[in-house]
Amino acid sequence: MSFFSKIFKLKGAGEKSNGYPYSIQPFKFNLGDKVICRVTGLEGVVTVKCRWMFNSNTYEVRPIYEADTELKDTVTFEEVELELLKHNYIDYNNSEDSHTGLGDVVKNTINGFVGVVTATAYYHTGCMHCGVMPKKRGMDGRPSPTIFMSERSLEVVAPNPFKPKEESPEVPGGPVESCTAVFR
Repeated sequence: MSFFSKIFKLKGAGEKSNGYPYSIQPFKFNLGDKVICRVTGLEGVVTVKCRWMFNSNTYEVRPIYEADTELKDTVTFEEVELELLKHNYIDYNNSEDSHTGLGDVVKNTINGFVGVVTATAYYHTGCMHCGVMPKKRGMDGRPSPTIFMSERSLEVVAPNPFKPKEESPEVPGGPVESCTAVFR
């Protein structure tokens, strides 16, 4: 059994799976939304949204400061930490068009790197990056870390091999040839 086969058979993973062995949740916030962190009180604008396997959405938020202060780096938050202040505070392209999906086996056309897409990140600039986990373990036997690379440099080698094949639903019943009913 391969490393990825073991990962996708985790207990409880994908109870709302839509056929996948993991759950894919829609984004709660869009690029350009003004949000506030419920824990720290930091206010900012969503500049990156990232979907991870196993039901986790994260967001990079650019803090909003007065004009005379220096520009601060983005801060990454889990979806549950954020609250919406204003939808479309800045009008960004929120397209999620892509040719790759979570679980796809991909190959980097520049360096030949092969792995499985474990995250997709959408940027306010319109580009998309995929987090790709190598199919092979490291020298120490541990899983290698996810590496983010531009989706444009990736080609799908095999569509998500972990998604079950869709079967046509069987409709119970059929033509009635003979029927005997007992009534009391």
